[in-house]
Amino acid sequence: MNRIFVMAAAVLAASMSLPASAQDASDLSVRPFDRILLKNGNTIIGTIETPGDPLLLSEVVVASSTGGGRIKLARGDIESVLPRQGVEQVYKLRRKRAEAVRGTAERAKAELELGLWCKSPLIELDGEAPKAGESLEHLLRAIDLDPSLADAYPHILDQLEPVVGASLDGASFDRDAHVLALAEQAGRTEPELDYRLGVYLSEQAGLPTQAKVHLERLLSSSHRNQSQLRNARRLLRAIYVREGAPEKAIALYEKALVEPVAASPGNFEPLLELGKMQARRGTPEGSRMARERFKEALAIEPNHLEALAELAALDHRDGAFAAAEKSLRSLLGKDAGNPALSV
Repeated sequence: MNRIFVMAAAVLAASMSLPASAQDASDLSVRPFDRILLKNGNTIIGTIETPGDPLLLSEVVVASSTGGGRIKLARGDIESVLPRQGVEQVYKLRRKRAEAVRGTAERAKAELELGLWCKSPLIELDGEAPKAGESLEHLLRAIDLDPSLADAYPHILDQLEPVVGASLDGASFDRDAHVLALAEQAGRTEPELDYRLGVYLSEQAGLPTQAKVHLERLLSSSHRNQSQLRNARRLLRAIYVREGAPEKAIALYEKALVEPVAASPGNFEPLLELGKMQARRGTPEGSRMARERFKEALAIEPNHLEALAELAALDHRDGAFAAAEKSLRSLLGKDAGNPALSV
């Protein structure tokens, strides 16, 4: 019995004397500082500056984590030490653990978990993410292994760089197209990716036919990003006009209207664009419908200069010179430097 007790005590002592580099592989927490538990029950948090294993030294010097100076501790005062563990060390442990997982679905989940850890703020790092720059790599690997891993897609989209104008490069396009293909394989729709690909194909690659597929699908989805929807309509309208199908462009904006037409702020942009397209038809019916749309737009934004200028230009073209002159004088009084007044 005594022999068993002695052996157990020896094993415990050996485990307590492990250096920081030999910690249990299941310990995956980031700790910027060492935690020293004293035999009197107190805990000191700081950086052990004395080189070597603190449990084998006669005394150690600890720099306080709060900047309160240095403390000397005798070995006899120390119960145990939980050593500090940096981000790089923890990331390597977590990555090694994920790579060791067998089975495609299980490995995909492990990569997803690692990707989420990389991008999640940690209290220990004052709210910073531990490895934000590595997150996307693991999230993409997760859906490569298992495209049906639905939880990964929102986080992937959150990690993609924003599209500003025509700023998507070829490598990013290839990545986005690959993610969209995997999503479609899993029966998912991703409007954000359709938007990104549609913008790239239309504005950078000069491939309007291919862009049209993505833009049409985006506009038929339940996507709610109004800025992206407006830009998608603009790009798709240009494609339709280039194809000689202005009626499709008009239908595109008619579809964007919600009831009641003249009382919904979101209708202003489609009403203005509809008025401009109808006015450019150059027919009496087009002029009539343009005038109606401009007036509906101005019911929403009464002092919008472009809409007022468009209506004045329409009056002039239709021979209502007095009305046009009155509108133009009013516009010049509002903002003589506005480029819309040249319409």
